[in-house]
This record gives sequence, structure tokens and C-alpha cells, in this order.
Amino acid sequence: MIKTNYPDVAIVLVTALSRPEEVIAGLERGADDHVTKPFHPRELVLRALLVTVPGPDPQGLPAEGTNVTVGIDPGRAYVPTKS
Repeated sequence: MIKTNYPDVAIVLVTALSRPEEVIAGLERGADDHVTKPFHPRELVLRALLVTVPGPDPQGLPAEGTNVTVGIDPGRAYVPTKS
């Protein structure tokens, strides 16, 4: 499991599987969130922010003073890590 070796990595499953037992199985295996296809790209960005940025405000924005960049490449969205 990724979480065993990299506990600080946020995992958002993006899948066509949407039955409750499939979603629950993914979450039980360590995923932080689940997005069912098709989805709106903005939804994926916000979900990525919510699982990677501490203390989002009620509008779903990063906490003040947090420097976050979300990248979207074909097939994936990610929050780049600091070097």
C-alpha cells in the first residue's frame, strides 16, 4: 500500500466504480477521497485541495498563508510537493 511507505501522500481515487461497496472498499484501503467519473475538473481540484491543505475555509479555499499549486495533466491532477 502506498500509505504504508508514504503516509503523507494524499490519495484521491478517480474511477468509474460508484457502488457503495466499491467506494467503501477504496476508502478502507487507504484512499482519502473518491471521485466517480464523469466529474467536473473543478471538483477534482477542490477535492485534491481538501485532502492536502490543512484548514480549508468554508469556501473550500486554502488556509491563509498556504502556498498551494494544483496541477492538471491529461488523466491526473496533483499538488506538487516542495523540494
